[in-house]
Amino acid sequence: MFEFIRANQLNIMLLLCGACAAMVAMLVITRFISQSRRKALIIMEMIAFFLLWFDRLEYVYSGDISRKGYVMVRLSNFAVFFLTSAIVLGFNIYLSDWLMHEGKLNTLPKRLKVVQYVSIIGMLLAVVSALTGLYYYFDEANKYHRGSGFLIAYIIPVICPILQYTVIRQNKKLFSRLIYISMVLYIFLPITCGIIQIFTYGISIVNMAMVMVSVFLYVFNYLDINDEVERAHKLELEGYKKEQKSMRHIFEQISEAFVAAIEKRDKMAQGHSKSVAAYAKKIAEMCGKDEEECNRVYYAGMLHDVGMIGIPDEVIQTPTRPDAKMKEQLHLSPLIGREILSNISEYPYLSETAYSCKERYNGSGYPEGLKGEQIPEIQG
Repeated sequence: MFEFIRANQLNIMLLLCGACAAMVAMLVITRFISQSRRKALIIMEMIAFFLLWFDRLEYVYSGDISRKGYVMVRLSNFAVFFLTSAIVLGFNIYLSDWLMHEGKLNTLPKRLKVVQYVSIIGMLLAVVSALTGLYYYFDEANKYHRGSGFLIAYIIPVICPILQYTVIRQNKKLFSRLIYISMVLYIFLPITCGIIQIFTYGISIVNMAMVMVSVFLYVFNYLDINDEVERAHKLELEGYKKEQKSMRHIFEQISEAFVAAIEKRDKMAQGHSKSVAAYAKKIAEMCGKDEEECNRVYYAGMLHDVGMIGIPDEVIQTPTRPDAKMKEQLHLSPLIGREILSNISEYPYLSETAYSCKERYNGSGYPEGLKGEQIPEIQG
């Protein structure tokens, strides 16, 4: 595997740089991540991009004895060691932002403040090394060689992330599963690669790993936000259903109270509407209607006869067979019911049912004399 990486290292680096640049572009236009976290991620992705970009240039210009080669090799090596500490600082900014905003911590853990100062010292040591050859030096052929203090460069990229991990572990409950996994990967994958690279000269698996985990941070943040949106949508849906159920219950109580007040005018009719509603709902259930449709049928049955409120008491309470004038007044009840219930615009089927409640399947009903399938299904 190492031989494959060695043979294709420059292409792999270029591919990873492209992925990192794409993440930066995505973060610039992203709106689902908080502004402070987005800035921290952009800083990290930018550092990772330049870290790998200069590392690639280091290989491109190695052995080039031209003036340009001389400058680029030294500039690239300095940038790599400088940005290695800078990316530790970038992750520290990201972690601190998460703990203070999403985690709601009042004070930042002291270990993160230590990491902040130590990573800055690491950046300064990179400047010292460029001037003294502490970490590396170049031969007459303009090729890179490890210096006597080379291992010092690995102290900060190993010790600081371990300190950061202790903070993450201590506050594990504040992180979602995806964010926790992304942070653990960000810390331990480069450390593992760093240990391997000490014994594997000539390939930059650490910096390639840094870019990969930087990309993973964005991806896992995206997945985490997606999970949050799904959870929020689920809670919102549950709240809506609960509210809808509560409103339905209130509507049912109001309907029953309204109908009871109407039916008090005629002792023979008391309980009639509720019985009609119950039977109608049972029939709808037997016909395989869904719960919502069955509820619609129930409310339509409950309010089908509200038009009787506009009929004079002497017509409703007459013990004899109604005469033509009384019949004419009774025939107005569907029209009155439709007019009353038409004000309930959320449930237009109620006024439709009230208007057709006196129709008969054989066409002998009123007010339209509808028959068969001409009668609305909810009424039929």
